[in-house]
Amino acid sequence: MKFCLGIYVCIVLNVVANAKDSRIVGGQNANIRDFPYMASIKLAKNIHKLVCGGSIISEYHILTAAHCFINFEKTDLIVFLGNSSAPTASDTEPYYTIEQINVHPNFVGSVEPSTSVHNDIAIAKVGPRILFNEFQKKIELPNVDTRPGSLAVIIGWGRTSYPFGEPAKVLQKALMTIVTNKMCERDLPFSLHSQNICAFQRERVGVCYGDSGGPLVSQGKVIGICSFIRPCAMGEPDVYTRVFSYLDFIQAHISTTN
Repeated sequence: MKFCLGIYVCIVLNVVANAKDSRIVGGQNANIRDFPYMASIKLAKNIHKLVCGGSIISEYHILTAAHCFINFEKTDLIVFLGNSSAPTASDTEPYYTIEQINVHPNFVGSVEPSTSVHNDIAIAKVGPRILFNEFQKKIELPNVDTRPGSLAVIIGWGRTSYPFGEPAKVLQKALMTIVTNKMCERDLPFSLHSQNICAFQRERVGVCYGDSGGPLVSQGKVIGICSFIRPCAMGEPDVYTRVFSYLDFIQAHISTTN
């Protein structure tokens, strides 16, 4: 997987790319029953175009990255749930429309010498109501922060190879280890924020274009949102938004509907 702000940036001096437009590199096929909270955000007019991943966190809400909505209106996108396979033009499976997009008010979506993407988190309210079953149901939010050394899983339909490759036709997964932000910063031209969390396994395993917004999961809870990386799986950690840092923001938007 790689984090690519996709259309917005895929930015910077060959150092950082957005996760919007990425898929997991070095992963394995996954079954949606094992990851029923996984959401696929696609273009309404072209469902072959994967924009981002996301996580079901309530009957009406998808947790994803703020950069996923750069250059898009809510009517430009639709959400697919409950299937391990990516939808095709002939599919008649139901989809969900986005009724409201709540981007963090302090989102910073650019990378400059003195700063990086920050507060890269958003909540999309969808309709109709998501009916939970074995194929689609919410994931729990963390109640404690996650320590370095913890194991985690990344999931997504992003590219499986880089620089060439297509989005995955089947949901992918890969096991990762949480590493310190200091380790992440070694190959970046800027410092990370405490609201970031980093994960790594080894070279040739990681997120890629199309994986943006997708979850980093540990002990059955979503602890990270795919935000940005050096594309793709080049031997450096991937950077996520630390969900634990934004529980108040998330709960405030969930509670207004629930």
